Amino acid sequence: MDDDVRRLLREAEVAPAPRAPAVRIVVRSVGRVVIVPVHGIMRLEACDNYVRICADCAYLHKETLHGLIARLDPAAFVRVHRSHAVNVAFVRELQPQVHGEYTITLADGARVSSSRSYRAQVQQAFGLGPLL
Repeated sequence: MDDDVRRLLREAEVAPAPRAPAVRIVVRSVGRVVIVPVHGIMRLEACDNYVRICADCAYLHKETLHGLIARLDPAAFVRVHRSHAVNVAFVRELQPQVHGEYTITLADGARVSSSRSYRAQVQQAFGLGPLL
């Protein structure tokens, strides 16, 4: 066999299989452990090295927003700001603002502002073209 083919076969053997998105988040709190189903999470908010998970109530989870988003289904959760991500199933309204930003209203009435840096992700997640 050719050396390139052998190398590719070795890399394929050690390449980790893609992981399925998480279906629950384990949140440790003082004296208890809470299991939060992912489908019930409305939004995520960064708080230093923690994430505030807004579901049936607010939970504080010790993980970065970047790390948690990487474990979730990218079709269900979209990062809209460096400090915020939303579950697209709970988005009820998008109001375009200046410079490509949006005010996003969720099912519980909470409002999250997107940033210009995440404009493309927001437009792609909701099937929006560039708004003139």
